[in-house]
Amino acid sequence: MRNLVASIAAGLFLCAPMAARAEEGWQWEVAGDFAFPTGKLGPSKLKNGLGFDATITYGITPRIGTYFGWNWHRFRADPALTGAKIDVHESGFVLGAQWRDRLAQTGLEYRIRGGVLLNRLELEDSQSAVIGDSGYGAGWELGAALLVPFGGHWIFTPGIKYRSLSRDLKPAGQNQPVDLRYFSVGAGISVRF
Repeated sequence: MRNLVASIAAGLFLCAPMAARAEEGWQWEVAGDFAFPTGKLGPSKLKNGLGFDATITYGITPRIGTYFGWNWHRFRADPALTGAKIDVHESGFVLGAQWRDRLAQTGLEYRIRGGVLLNRLELEDSQSAVIGDSGYGAGWELGAALLVPFGGHWIFTPGIKYRSLSRDLKPAGQNQPVDLRYFSVGAGISVRF
């Protein structure tokens, strides 16, 4: 038994330098974007929106990583859903995996992400009162970004995303199934540490 424990300890000791080189460690990113809906929210037509994301990434290897973040987006909607003009707020969390690689013969990299959303939709009237809330539910996202390093550990991250979330809202006491689907184009700044 001692030999087995000693062999495992020696193997871990010898593999530790390789694991340390392979790990990319932690990265923190903040990003803003413009969001373009691909359809209606129930009967309401949505106008283009704005959003914000904050994400923490852990690189398991130089190419593979996981990420966790918080997001918020706002869209204006016509009166078809509630009888008045409203703002639609989407907010929540994302957890996913990413692939990162270098672009040949450049100092640039790209990343591709896919994740699960745990988001909610809120409807606000012109006085910012919440008149509908979907509660949290699952959705998904896919995204890609170019990684442009500058100033040591800092990275500029222009990118695109597609998000999809299906929830039930209860404006005016009626249950209304809605789908929020949109593309977003934006940019962020991240730092490795």
